[in-house]
Amino acid sequence: MVIRIPRKAIYIILASVLVIGTLAGLYVLGRVYTPWDGQGRPMLLSPSVWAAEGYRRTVIDWLGRMERLDAGLEGLLAQADLSDPASLYRASDQAQRLAQDAVELIREATFTPPPMALIGLRDLAVAAVESYGKAAMACARWVGAPEEKNRQEAMEALGRAREARQELESSPWIAR
Repeated sequence: MVIRIPRKAIYIILASVLVIGTLAGLYVLGRVYTPWDGQGRPMLLSPSVWAAEGYRRTVIDWLGRMERLDAGLEGLLAQADLSDPASLYRASDQAQRLAQDAVELIREATFTPPPMALIGLRDLAVAAVESYGKAAMACARWVGAPEEKNRQEAMEALGRAREARQELESSPWIAR
């Protein structure tokens, strides 16, 4: 038994599947990129709302990078004994990577222009990433001269950086 399907029917089916797939893809994209208000309704995406949402998402990405930087600095400071040359070299490498990450984060936060409505959020973000930069430099200073005084200064700088990050996270623009 041979079943024949006309080409026109195949084209209609393929076109229908393509249209339905396109509509489903556009729906998913809309759900992902549309900002929502406090009542769970989608907001109208004007250029200013789009710019604010893009900057807000960028700041949230920076917060994630600050958390990873925090974990790295805490891990570095947890190494109490740097008397062994091998551990000193590993700590030096780690301190250098963390300092480079902090400098890159400072550069991004400083030179990413915010929308006018989010200048206050930018100031909080820059203050937080600069605090992490100071903490990374203090950790590098401790690795360069592994004395307890330098380690305490690095721990205090990390504490100040955490406070600045918490202040940024408490901003009403960052709904975590």
